[in-house]
Amino acid sequence: MNTTKTMLGGLAALTALGLSAARPALAQVTSIAPGVLEYGTENQEGAGPYSGGFNPVGFDPKAGATLSGLAAGQTTSGAQSGGHTEFFPNAPAGDFAGTDTIHVGSTFAGNYHDGYSEQVFRNPSHGVIGPDTFSLNYSSLLSAGQTPGTLTLGILADDFQFSKFGDPFTATVNGVESTQIENALNGTVLTDPSTKFYTFGINTSLLTSSNVLNLSIDEKGDGGDGYAVDFLTVGVTTATPAAVPEASTTVSFGVLLALGLGGMAFAAKKRRAC
Repeated sequence: MNTTKTMLGGLAALTALGLSAARPALAQVTSIAPGVLEYGTENQEGAGPYSGGFNPVGFDPKAGATLSGLAAGQTTSGAQSGGHTEFFPNAPAGDFAGTDTIHVGSTFAGNYHDGYSEQVFRNPSHGVIGPDTFSLNYSSLLSAGQTPGTLTLGILADDFQFSKFGDPFTATVNGVESTQIENALNGTVLTDPSTKFYTFGINTSLLTSSNVLNLSIDEKGDGGDGYAVDFLTVGVTTATPAAVPEASTTVSFGVLLALGLGGMAFAAKKRRAC
């Protein structure tokens, strides 16, 4: 169902139907490793576990990707999945907001290129016009007074197909464009649909004191390449404060040095006097 299709019934029919707003979902956040949180569930958009089915038994989409400690600008990824059931009835009750939901670009006007975007056209309750937005609170990974030394963002991308349909994806982190994320999403072909997990080292200068990372993913062109995100991760390592010498230690050393030099000078003077 990846052949380009045109809107049936015209834009008027689409407008008459209207498009659904993003549905509310309960926050679902779990700790999956020391210093790493997962947002949403690893359930192939509600189709079931990654292990088995179209994938080998034991398949883990995160395997091979670095979940924490990436330097700014670094990107890693897991293996591409073998695919899953194409259509899902949107996020299961209680899943994390923004996950397990078909999105199309903000420019979508009814031209659909794949099964995901066709679902949005034919049944607006099955999808949302982009952007897909996520609010990722990682404050539980930090103690009072601590700040992130590194932050690693993980995204399980589903059905992104820029090279096939020509509708480029855009991404922002805390309102700032991320070409790093865009390059990954636009550099893969996740047809059939299939998925791929990416992690990104985020520049800590983009982070705020709220310890919440706001991610937005949208699509340009005609917005007709449907896409989704199954789950996300955030891994944080804390910054190490610079060591500050104790004042008493510094003063004591200075005093001892002065006394030592003074004693040497006195001894030399005494020898000359003899």
